[in-house]
Amino acid sequence: MTKDFKDRVTSQYATFTRSQKMVADYILQHMDSVPFCTLGDLADKIGVSTTTVIRFARSNGCEGYSEMQAVLQDELRRKVSLPSRLDSIHAIPKDELLSHTMHNDISNIQRTMSSLSQDTLNDAVAAIAGAQNVYVLGMRTSYALAYYTSICLGQIRSNVRLVQANGLIYPEEVLGASAGDVCVAFLFPRYSKVTKTILEWMREQQVKVVLVTSTNCGAVEYLADWLIPCSVSGVSLKNSYAAPMCVINYLFASLTQNNREQTADMLKKAERLIRDNLGLN
Repeated sequence: MTKDFKDRVTSQYATFTRSQKMVADYILQHMDSVPFCTLGDLADKIGVSTTTVIRFARSNGCEGYSEMQAVLQDELRRKVSLPSRLDSIHAIPKDELLSHTMHNDISNIQRTMSSLSQDTLNDAVAAIAGAQNVYVLGMRTSYALAYYTSICLGQIRSNVRLVQANGLIYPEEVLGASAGDVCVAFLFPRYSKVTKTILEWMREQQVKVVLVTSTNCGAVEYLADWLIPCSVSGVSLKNSYAAPMCVINYLFASLTQNNREQTADMLKKAERLIRDNLGLN
């Protein structure tokens, strides 16, 4: 989806039925509250059936209401200031917060599964397995995902390089990147300009990019050779990274399965190092 939701609705408005126009009008006028309405509540407020709302969502490129809601939440988080986002979490009763949080993450994982391409994942795994060097990149909160990925990959293959970028400077450790290398990058709204700049530079060096990003990723999809979209809607002011963590675990498992001999060799070396030098007696 290269256009944002408002642009898509506006461009298609003339083709909508009368009831779909009612849904469009309400959503466009209440972009700050609709992302947190249940399907039933939204249908009641507009005065249409839940089926009409679902059909409207599908007419705008979504599989259903849940996906449309996630898109609206992602766009709201990109455009609304951090203090303003607190309203969404304060609207949830305290005794329901745990349930909301858990179900939100489950929904994120389910939406991500439905949007993933197995062919793309297979190609990404093959590229990572065959790369001379693997660079792992992520800034701000995405750095935690990058760090975890670098640990996982470093256990099963050599030449895995975590891009530190301490102090938000252009890190010297990427200067040697070239054709034959792969970068696994994490980039979510609000998009890091430093990450974007480094990925643009890497592509100029003919480095292939596996980009794990949000489902509504039109602004950054040009950076990727293999795009892995994840739903990261959160109930609070921050994104939820449950789905990207599942993707990382899958990549690790797939690489392990497809490169058994190399993995076994790396694990033997690690075990010997830990046993002889790092482990406690």
